[in-house]
Amino acid sequence: MDKRQRQAWRALSLGPVWEPRRMVPADASTVIGVIEAIEVTAPSASASPPWPSLRQVVAECTGCPRSLSRSAPVFGSGQQEAVWMVVADQPDATDDASGEPCSGVSGQLLEQMLNAIGVSRGRDVFITQAVKCRAADDRRPQPDEIAVCSGHLRHQIELLRPSLILALGSSAANAVLSVGTPDRDLRGRVHFWQGGALQIPVVVTHDLPALLRHPQGKAQAWSDLRLARRTLGSQASSGQSA
Repeated sequence: MDKRQRQAWRALSLGPVWEPRRMVPADASTVIGVIEAIEVTAPSASASPPWPSLRQVVAECTGCPRSLSRSAPVFGSGQQEAVWMVVADQPDATDDASGEPCSGVSGQLLEQMLNAIGVSRGRDVFITQAVKCRAADDRRPQPDEIAVCSGHLRHQIELLRPSLILALGSSAANAVLSVGTPDRDLRGRVHFWQGGALQIPVVVTHDLPALLRHPQGKAQAWSDLRLARRTLGSQASSGQSA
């Protein structure tokens, strides 16, 4: 549109005059700087919150019906630099009342099992559970409940970075390994939890309530614990660390 045409357009009140915009080419350094700024400021979707923040997230979680029947979530207990991470299935009435995982008769059995392979619960182990809240009827954790808590468990693993994870029972194994397989089909071999570049061996054994109900399973659990001990020993001898 030339000067005369623009004047006629305005005189007839036909609307604004749209002029082509002169594009100023950006030099390469400007473009690179913008890209770098975007990359630096973009948040990491997989970043784990620090321990205090994660505890608060779990304390305030209302993601499943268990939040209505709990006294308080059972976050976990033990050393934050622990070599062993034990994942049990769910809080029972004693855990719910105390706020500590595996705090009753089940906990006494777990301590005996760990002591038998030279592992101290107070010094070497961090214990948590597949789901953090007790169900009113103490039913087994449902897949959707395990899924709700799976993010909390993943963050705990990423923060702890244990050398080995011992999963007690099917619910715990399914939560750690993201499978839907009974523990009887997972026992007897080493699995791996994978989180980015982090790879942690996982050994599965029976859950504690099952061992209390059926003591004959303790022989199999002893075999599983020895496998876990050997796995950890082979890691140390080969110079690997989680």
